[in-house]
Amino acid sequence: MLPATESDFEFVYELYNHPAVNPFMGDDVMPKDEFRQIVFSEMLQRNHFWIFSDGANDIGMASVVIGRTRMQHVATIRGVAVHPNAQGKGYGRKMMQQVLEILVQNKAIKKITLGFEADNPKAGQLYEKLGFGVEGRFLKNFRRAGENVYIDHIMMSKWIGE
Repeated sequence: MLPATESDFEFVYELYNHPAVNPFMGDDVMPKDEFRQIVFSEMLQRNHFWIFSDGANDIGMASVVIGRTRMQHVATIRGVAVHPNAQGKGYGRKMMQQVLEILVQNKAIKKITLGFEADNPKAGQLYEKLGFGVEGRFLKNFRRAGENVYIDHIMMSKWIGE
């Protein structure tokens, strides 16, 4: 796991826009120039943005945003993705465990949150196994480009404070 840099753009673009991954990401598929603006103005500005490797190839990514002022004790995990070629091999769990280890070491963080689309039950199962509990459900919160179906967004959290 290494911090993402500008040189990771091609991997992040490919992963984020992969047909098997993109439905569960925050934005629809977009042209490279448009996506580049998002990566450089938003993603690389997050408190943490990591690229994960299996030792030979980049296989995934995850990022974290830490709250400010009244929410400075809350870390939100965002943009978690494992490349389809690496799925089903335990990498998602390993990635999340590494992210959680880093967040637990930061004694200022007491709560970790994340969200996922309701039509991604594997994500929910993984997060439950890692100790997250459902905190809420935003009904019909997403609609992907070209689809007329609205999808619920499920929020989960894990308290790590004393």
